[in-house]
Amino acid sequence: VAIDPDATNRIAAAHGSLVDAWLALEAGRPARARAELEQGAAASLARDAGPVGAQYALLHGLAVIDEARSEGPAARRAALRKVRRDVRRLRTWLARGLRGVRQKPLLLEAEIAALQGRFTRAFDRYERAIHEARASGFLHDEVAAWRRCAQFLEAAGRHEIAARFLAGARECEAQRFGKDGSTTTQGGPDALLMRSLHVTTALALVFLTRPLPGWWRGLDLVAVAGTLWVQGWFFV
Repeated sequence: VAIDPDATNRIAAAHGSLVDAWLALEAGRPARARAELEQGAAASLARDAGPVGAQYALLHGLAVIDEARSEGPAARRAALRKVRRDVRRLRTWLARGLRGVRQKPLLLEAEIAALQGRFTRAFDRYERAIHEARASGFLHDEVAAWRRCAQFLEAAGRHEIAARFLAGARECEAQRFGKDGSTTTQGGPDALLMRSLHVTTALALVFLTRPLPGWWRGLDLVAVAGTLWVQGWFFV
């Protein structure tokens, strides 16, 4: 079976880079996340009109927003233009039939409104993002919406309701991880998407970097293609 090891390695590197950006954002390092998304291997996923591309658009928008919070008015306006492009891209894909990701543009719209100080619109979008994320089974997006809404409410001085939203985030995290911090066996499309990204990366690193017989390399191609097919079919 004829395969292109370089192409498969590029796919694996892009998906690994996306995971790195996700982890950097969760660690409170938006500049690192944005650099990974715009300049790293993950940049090749920016135009992917599937679930992986949708996750790229969400992470990119959140990273830009988080970085802009400490910037001046001019930098904030430039950041908002970037995030609106991510929202338009997500809305276009939704209009073309991409399913299960309605929470992503809603969460970005909530962050835009929060940065602009538009309390009612931001709170409405956060609540809708939570609802859509729960309906689609993307626990990571639901946790992000709960937690970011809690931070927004806390900054607005709504401490009691912020505490309730923070409790909602923790309850959602308890579904994603065990109470002792270990990963649970349950997990919706969000967990499976991340596992498939790791599988793609691992397959390329294990098989394509070692001198194996041709039929083994053919088996690797089938496995990688199958994983990508899952990402493109199961999650939409």
